[in-house]
Amino acid sequence: MEQWDYLIVTASNDTQAQAYESQLLLRRQLGLVQGVKHILVLPDPGARRIGSGGSTVYCLREILQRELTKLDQNTPSPAQWQEVFSQLRILIVHAGGDSKRLPAYSPCGKIFVPVPGKNDSCLPLTLFDRQIPTYLALPPMPPRTGQIIITAGDVLLRFDPLSFQFAPEGVTGLGSYATPEQAQGHGVFCRGQANQVRCFLQKPSPADQQDNQAIDPYGKTVLDIGVMNFDASTARLLLEMCGLQSDANGELQFGGAMGKALSLYELDFYREICCALGTEITPAQYLKTVKTCASAWDEERLQQLFQTVNAIPFHVSVLPQCDFLHFGTTRQVISSGNTLVQYERLNTA
Repeated sequence: MEQWDYLIVTASNDTQAQAYESQLLLRRQLGLVQGVKHILVLPDPGARRIGSGGSTVYCLREILQRELTKLDQNTPSPAQWQEVFSQLRILIVHAGGDSKRLPAYSPCGKIFVPVPGKNDSCLPLTLFDRQIPTYLALPPMPPRTGQIIITAGDVLLRFDPLSFQFAPEGVTGLGSYATPEQAQGHGVFCRGQANQVRCFLQKPSPADQQDNQAIDPYGKTVLDIGVMNFDASTARLLLEMCGLQSDANGELQFGGAMGKALSLYELDFYREICCALGTEITPAQYLKTVKTCASAWDEERLQQLFQTVNAIPFHVSVLPQCDFLHFGTTRQVISSGNTLVQYERLNTA
């Protein structure tokens, strides 16, 4: 299995980050996380929620700052940013929720919720311990392409990580088949030829799915399961879009109108960014979609975002089999935990 350079777990504030760091340190010391050079925990800046997209670009900035410091580069160009990312494999697990719907586990965060299952370690098995082996086994990108994967920390995805490949450029999302009724509370891929994405819908009704030809002849829709893979050129583009620049001390900071907006509003990767991708999405459709999904970004900034990222190639890899277990609420912890118990019984029968 090819090694990862960075595993980053995001947190909502410094207190949560300290809890995560203690959990990860124990696992590192016990040898429970293999194949990763660096493990970091990054809280949202200023204890203010910045969204999965905002958190992603802040993670990219942090890694870029660390790598450029090693190279003694104080005023790097965007081309040098891309060169840095082209050498790296990065896994970002977004776990910065406040656990308002799961108050019993707010001190440790949803990602370290105890879950059923056999475990040879002295530590109790958690959602993180169940998730991470699958993510670390995901297939690599071609050499010198770079690889950044983002995923959510409050779901357990059970699938074969070797059953598919990522597209060699741009963004690739992982999808699984679902009924239109199941998909209406999530993201939906509308596929074109060669697994290209025509457009990406957020929480579409079954009627909206039908209108956008998202439902296949068998009555199934391709559901977004939250795993997105992208290359070094996409990482560079996202950072340029957000106004990344070096200050007088060589520190990378977000500036300009987009950088200011990033500090004021949540940037959701699946809403503001993914909904701007696709071969058939238009600016008017994009604005309608994100505003319907309660985006706080103003129209001018959204137009700028669309113009910047729309040319990024967007593909979907549909998994032949995937179980999606959510741990976002107390009810889901109970029901998903019960499902895991049933899996264990079937596998040991």
